[in-house]
Amino acid sequence: MRKLTLLLCALLAGISLAVAQTSISGTVLSAENDEPVIGASILVKGANASTITDTDGKFTIKIPAGASRTLVISYIGMEKQEVFARNGMVVKLNSADHTLDDVVVVGYQTIRKEAKTGSIATVDGDELASIPETSVDKMLSGKMAGVSVSSSNGQPGSVATIRVRGTSSIGAGNDPLYVVDGIPVESGDVGGLSNSMNAIALINASDIASVTVLKDAAAASIYGSRAANGVILITTKSGEAGKSKITARARYGVSTLANDNDFGMANLEEYVQYQRDARINAGYNPDDPSSEYYFPQAMAGRRATNWMKELTRNGSLQEYELIASGGAGKTTYYTSLSYNKTNGIVPTVGFEKMQIRANLDTELNKWLKMGTRLHGGYMKVSDVQNSLLGDGGLAPTNPFYSGMALAPTMNAYNEDGSYNFDLPFVFNANKTNTTSSINSTEPFIWNGNRSSN
Repeated sequence: MRKLTLLLCALLAGISLAVAQTSISGTVLSAENDEPVIGASILVKGANASTITDTDGKFTIKIPAGASRTLVISYIGMEKQEVFARNGMVVKLNSADHTLDDVVVVGYQTIRKEAKTGSIATVDGDELASIPETSVDKMLSGKMAGVSVSSSNGQPGSVATIRVRGTSSIGAGNDPLYVVDGIPVESGDVGGLSNSMNAIALINASDIASVTVLKDAAAASIYGSRAANGVILITTKSGEAGKSKITARARYGVSTLANDNDFGMANLEEYVQYQRDARINAGYNPDDPSSEYYFPQAMAGRRATNWMKELTRNGSLQEYELIASGGAGKTTYYTSLSYNKTNGIVPTVGFEKMQIRANLDTELNKWLKMGTRLHGGYMKVSDVQNSLLGDGGLAPTNPFYSGMALAPTMNAYNEDGSYNFDLPFVFNANKTNTTSSINSTEPFIWNGNRSSN
């Protein structure tokens, strides 16, 4: 009986582990013609796990432990579906004909979607507020057909590259025009000396009522040549008449280094053997103490430094906001105060912002309405820049570059526990002899270039 109980416990534990690591694959098709739906959004209900379908309409998503097994599948112009997750599932989406009565903002007025003859895409602000990103432009990724969102910079608060229906120019700009509550605003990188600082990041996602993208040339009739690459219209929320509402929200998250197993870093033993083989193949004796190419096998027994581990960390996101809205009679108000602090996965890299908004609307009579939009904010970006270190060699401060370039035989810390900044880099030189006060008899070789330290 005791053995049977242990067997059942082991079986249940195995089942629990399998459930905690559930991976679901499936296909999304159009109900009209069974064609694959490309770019459909797949979201685990109640969890921060999502993906999109590929060119064949296929998707794979991992359901976190303890999360609901309900998937929310949506696509622009099609009805949203909530289905039970099962492997090999096939979901068919129907056209959302009932959305023709939706009201959209087109710059100078609001009209019914059925009356808009141009090409537009709209996403509700509530869909963006739950996405753990620091800026609205990155939140649009995968939300609109014909709108490509990418980012080449992992800096928190950096600018995303948005292309509306592809690249339209080789030499001129390709960025869309941003219009917030009817006012064209500055966008793009305003960082100056920093790697990237995004002006749009100052907008709090919880304050957004909707985002509409005008994708065709008809937008030029409103905004002129500035609309050549499309227009992104951001409409912020207004208060509603009635009892005042106060909303407080706090959020915390952790980020980790992705693809850290793909760097293929050599351990200390492999590194020492590689350096010894290089000397032997070049006709030198690595075991000759009198030789400048001395590199004994004993170096494999010293303490190794994992530079990728030293130069990265677990990042964090903390966000707090307070919103008050309401109104009396024909006057409504909406106010918000928010604070966001994001620490990157690299030490000293981070993003911090604080913003305040006040929207006030009043209806003076049937044909005259007035509104005020006040928005202020503070933003700070911390990043890394190139600097001269050590013996005067140009040491790139990109941590991923340096993490792969620094030898595991070099110490990250001095004997007194302080950081070791004496890390020589030598590029495009056959041999360079430099002197360091630490480990003066042990050489450092990187990419075939040599210096003794």
